[in-house]
Amino acid sequence: MNKTTFFNKNIFKKATPLFSMLFGVSATVLTFIDVDSLVRIVSFVVIASICILGYVYIFLRVNKLERLILEVNNSTLSIFFGDIFEQEEIKIIPLNEYFDTTMDEDIISPNTLHGKYIRRLDSTKTLDHEIEKSDHLKEKILDENSSRKKGKKIRYKLGTIHKRQKYFLLAFSKFDDQNKAYLTMNEYVQCLLNMWGEIDTFYNGDTVTIPLLGSGITRMKDNTDITDQELLEIIIWTFRISKVKFTYPSQVRIIIHLDKKDKIDLFKIEGDSYGA
Repeated sequence: MNKTTFFNKNIFKKATPLFSMLFGVSATVLTFIDVDSLVRIVSFVVIASICILGYVYIFLRVNKLERLILEVNNSTLSIFFGDIFEQEEIKIIPLNEYFDTTMDEDIISPNTLHGKYIRRLDSTKTLDHEIEKSDHLKEKILDENSSRKKGKKIRYKLGTIHKRQKYFLLAFSKFDDQNKAYLTMNEYVQCLLNMWGEIDTFYNGDTVTIPLLGSGITRMKDNTDITDQELLEIIIWTFRISKVKFTYPSQVRIIIHLDKKDKIDLFKIEGDSYGA
């Protein structure tokens, strides 16, 4: 499936220098060389054919784009496809606002990043103890939901991070009374802005890898219809307005699972100058 349409404005923008060079050179040469009209017509057809072939090449190439590097806030931001758990850098793992650790289908789905992280732990007791005793997390407590029947009861501010080894555990999604994850669009944006501030506090010159936050089971409660492409663009936009800077050689990396490849148009990100 082609993510970028054939007559995309950004492809025209990319191809314009090639068209201008070829027609400019040919016009200059034919101006100073006396040739008959047939040669001029043949020359035009050849140049036009080269331009068409060049345009098709660019179209095919951008639809196979699998990695993009942008400069944002004088920092390097790379976007690529893969499995976040296979990355060596610090990894952001979205948990819910309670930092739940008990594997229960009603609370933590084993297919989410939250569930996959918990399943990798030998025991959750150490993590639970760290969360309970963390001075940083104590400052981020919103309230205690004593009516909650399953899971933990302490609720933390969205965007809060608990740093643990090579992981930044993120309080990301809110839970309703049925333990269904949700966010409104305003909460999503504010969560990301809080997250960038937390990353700035904790990253300590290391590279940080972030998944496509919001893609999956999390529901936008205000019924905002949003695509994976738009989620990616919002993540980049919030990074830019956060003014957080990653000093070389550290960088921020956004990793997108391979099953989302057909839903993400990296060329659009490049062409829309999100790194400007």
